[in-house]
Parts: sequence; C-alpha cells; structure tokens
Amino acid sequence: MNNYCLDDYDFVALAKATANKRMYQRLIILAHLKEGMPKSQISRLLFISADQAYAWLKRFNEEGMDGLKDKGRSGRPRVLDSSHHEKLKQRIKESQTALSGGRLRGEDIIQLIKDEWEVEYSLSGIYFLMKDIGMSWISARSKHPKQDEEAQQTFKKTS
Repeated sequence: MNNYCLDDYDFVALAKATANKRMYQRLIILAHLKEGMPKSQISRLLFISADQAYAWLKRFNEEGMDGLKDKGRSGRPRVLDSSHHEKLKQRIKESQTALSGGRLRGEDIIQLIKDEWEVEYSLSGIYFLMKDIGMSWISARSKHPKQDEEAQQTFKKTS
C-alpha cells in the first residue's frame, strides 16, 4: 500500500485548473485536509458527509491522484458497438443529404440502424446514441427544394 503525501501537491491550484466539478470537489476536500481542517467541518462546509471526506483521503493515500478520478462503471452494454459509430455518422449525413426536402427524424435513424446492423433502438435510445457519437438530433429548419431565396428577401424588404 502506497502512502501519498498531501504536502506534495497544491490542491487549490489543481482544483482551479480542472473543469470537472467532481474532481474539483475532491481536490478542495484534500486542500482543506492539508490545511488541518477537521473532516466534520469540511463536511459541513461542502455539504457532504464526514465519511465521504474520509473516503477521498483514503483513496488518495492508496492510489495518489489517480484515486481521485472516477472509476469505470458497469452497466448495460451498448446495443450498437462503438466500432460502428463513425460509419453511422457517415450514413446519417448521407441520408440527410439524399433528402429532397424535410429532415431526417429519429424514426428514420432507427430504421437506418435496423437495416444496416440489425439492431433495434427506442426513440429515446437514438437520442442518447446521437449525443454519444457527437451529433445533435436538433437541426436547422429545413428548406423546401423549390424555395426561392431571392423572392423571400424581396418580400422581407417590402414588408
């Protein structure tokens, strides 16, 4: 068991440099502990339990800075393997481009995945998947293929 020393780190500077709010809180806990603040006072100050402050100190002592990072979580495996994500993004872009009017809907993406990979998704699952692959299901307002941009601008100027 490794024992890491609180004095070896500037937890306040590390906390200011992180964008992760959970990591920020853990670093602030350790900064207060380094200053000699009792766990009960830290728990009141940060609205956490004293046991939680102790748990982060223990993890730091055993694993160092790596102990403060979130551990991987178990859960339901992905329905569509992540190796297919880039291909899916490309297929979505191609399908949207192929439309002569309107936009690609969640139901359309469900069908696309079902046809291509024989995997079924719910509508809410599709929206989670879209976020996961870095795409938004929200798109700009579609344009009708016969829309006349010049006529619209003329209308706007004369109104």
